[in-house]
This record gives sequence, structure tokens and C-alpha cells, in this order.
Amino acid sequence: MTGRARVRDRRRVLILVQNLPVPFDRRAGYEVHIICPRTKDFARRRDLINGIHIYRYSAGPEARRTAAYLLEYAIAISAQLRLAIGIRVRRRIDVVHICNPPDLLFLASFPLVALGARIIYDHHDATPELMIAK
Repeated sequence: MTGRARVRDRRRVLILVQNLPVPFDRRAGYEVHIICPRTKDFARRRDLINGIHIYRYSAGPEARRTAAYLLEYAIAISAQLRLAIGIRVRRRIDVVHICNPPDLLFLASFPLVALGARIIYDHHDATPELMIAK
């Protein structure tokens, strides 16, 4: 099998992250794209690190009140949806890995699921610690 054929046959994964920027991630054997917020430490909109395609969006201010959370999540989900569709236009996406919190990131995956992608819902933050931090 040629190198080009191996690349074409790889599974493609999109990871949605809302609460942290992503500098590094390794998913052996997969073509990985990650959408996450930009920060002052990770300010580049696009990165390619160790073969991982990273797309960062401007997250806006961090919420402290209920109405601000709605705005924060609306900004994040709309930015992730826009970037996810842009990736999907260029590449097939087989799996969408949603990193929780927030629980609403599945909204950005709806068009991808409609086009055949599967979802992995990764609940990796405990709620009490999140509430204390917020």
C-alpha cells in the first residue's frame, strides 16, 4: 500500500473542546482535527502540531452569571459549528469526539452526524470542581 493510499484510508476524527486550548494531542492512526478556544498563550487561529490540525476560535469573555453562560456557549457552539462545517467541506469526518463540559457541544455535531459521523461523548470534568472554578 502506498503512503497516499494509507492516508486516504485513515479514519478522520474531529474533537470539539470548549473549556481549554489544545496545544498537543496524539491519536495514532487517525487524521485528527481539533476545534478549541484561543488564549493569549495559544493565539494562533490554525496550527499543525505533530500531524494534528488545530483550529482555534475567539471565545469571548468567561461567564460568571447565567445569562453570560448562555452567551459564552452560544459563541462557542456557533464558532465550532462554523469551523466543523468548513472542515467537513474539505474532508470526511468519521467520528466527532465531544469533550465535556459543556453538555451542549453535541449541537455543533448535528450536521456531521447527518452526514454519517459517529459521536463519542467524553465526560471528563466533574461537576463540583467545575462549579467551584466558575
